[in-house]
Amino acid sequence: MNLKKEFATSLAINAALLLFGLLLIFFPLQVMNIVSYTLALLLFIVGLYGFYKALIKYDGMVISRFGLVYGVVCVVLAVLLLFKADDIIKILPYTFGVIVVVNSALKLEYVVRLKKCNNPNWKVSLVISLLCLAIGITLLFNPLGSIKFLIEIIGATIVVYSILDFIEVCVIKNNLNDIKEDGIIEATIVKEKKKKS
Repeated sequence: MNLKKEFATSLAINAALLLFGLLLIFFPLQVMNIVSYTLALLLFIVGLYGFYKALIKYDGMVISRFGLVYGVVCVVLAVLLLFKADDIIKILPYTFGVIVVVNSALKLEYVVRLKKCNNPNWKVSLVISLLCLAIGITLLFNPLGSIKFLIEIIGATIVVYSILDFIEVCVIKNNLNDIKEDGIIEATIVKEKKKKS
C-alpha cells in the first residue's frame, strides 16, 4: 500500500468535497438540478446502450438478454431523476451520512495506532474523528423539511467535514513513522506467534 499516494488522493477528495460543499451552500437548487439532470442523462444513455445491445446487436448469448432489463431499469431511473428529483434529494443526507460515518470509523484505527505508540497527537485525531462521526450521525437522523435549507445544511456539513478530514490527514501524515512502526511491530508479533504454534 502506497501511503503517500493514499494521502494525496485523500487531500484531492477533500478539496473536491470542499468545492462541492461551497457550491451547495451558495447555489443549492441550481447545483442539485445540474446533478440530477446530468445523472438522468447518463442513465438514459446507458439505458439506450442496453436496448441497443439487447435488440439490435443481440448475439444469442444469455448476457445480452439482460441488456433489455438493464436498459429499462436505467431509463426508468433517468425518468425518476427528471420528475422526482426532490424525493431523490431527500435521500442524499442519508447517503452522505453513511459515507462519513464509515470513513470516520476507519480513521479511528489510526487513532488507536497513534495511542499505542504513545504519540501525543492521538487526542487531536480522536476529537476530529468523533466530530466527523457526529456530523455523519446528524445527517443520518436529519429532521429538516425544506429542500433548499436541507441542501444548504448538507453543503455546510460537507465543508466542515472536508476541513476536519484535511486536518486529520495532516496529523496522520506527520505521525506516519509511528503508525508504520506500530504496523511493523504488530506484523512481527504475529509472525512470532505463528512460529511458536
